[in-house]
Amino acid sequence: MIPIFGGDNFYDKPFFGLKNDDDYCKKVRAFYAKNTSSIFEQTNFLTTISPKALTRSKVMNGLGNIIMENIGLHMNNSEKEQFLYDFPLDAQIIYSNSSMGRFKHVGKHFACLNQATNNIPGTST
Repeated sequence: MIPIFGGDNFYDKPFFGLKNDDDYCKKVRAFYAKNTSSIFEQTNFLTTISPKALTRSKVMNGLGNIIMENIGLHMNNSEKEQFLYDFPLDAQIIYSNSSMGRFKHVGKHFACLNQATNNIPGTST
C-alpha cells in the first residue's frame, strides 16, 4: 500500500481496484433521475471492510444489499493496485475504514450529493 503523509492525494492511484471517473457524480445524478424509485426501494452499500467484520456480515446485510462483494480487505494486493472496476452508480452508502478520500475526489469520484459516506442508518456517530 502507498504511504500517506500530510494532505497529499493519490487520485492517480488505484483504491481497492476501483476506477476513477471524473464524470462519476454526473452519471449518478442521471442514473437516479431515470431510476427515482430505486432510492426508496433498496439500500445499496459499497464497503471495503472485511466480509468477516460484524458491520459488513450482519449489520449491512440486515439493512440492505452489499454490492460488489468482491471489493474489500479480502482482495489480493494485485487486484487492489489496479484500476479494474467501475464505481457502481447505485451505491447509496459508501463505508470504508481506509482513506478513500485520499484516492478518490469527494464529490467527483464518490460521495456525490445523494450518497452517504461512512454512515450506517440508525447510528448516531
